[in-house]
Amino acid sequence: MLAAEGLDRGEKNTDIAKNLRMSVRSVEHWRRSWRDAGLAGLRCSGPAKATKVDPQKFAVLEEELPRGAVYHGWPDERWTLSRLRTLIAYMLGIDLSIRGVWELLRRHA
Repeated sequence: MLAAEGLDRGEKNTDIAKNLRMSVRSVEHWRRSWRDAGLAGLRCSGPAKATKVDPQKFAVLEEELPRGAVYHGWPDERWTLSRLRTLIAYMLGIDLSIRGVWELLRRHA
């Protein structure tokens, strides 16, 4: 609760961020939460939500990608994030953003 102590002392967001090696934006968010709900506003809200593409679904995708983009209806063999997004939506029924596809690939790289 070092952030709470700094907030309570009236320290600047930039100083708290520097001391805790966090972004100023995070400290701004903490300050708003602290101002609205006190110490309870700084408590963890729980674990992050589960990924939309579980390991079983990703395994299906891993089987399909080696078949190539042409096999799946594109005119050439390039796999783009947009094409992967379309394939994921069609095969798995999951609508991811382009960024979501990028994050999925990064997690499983």
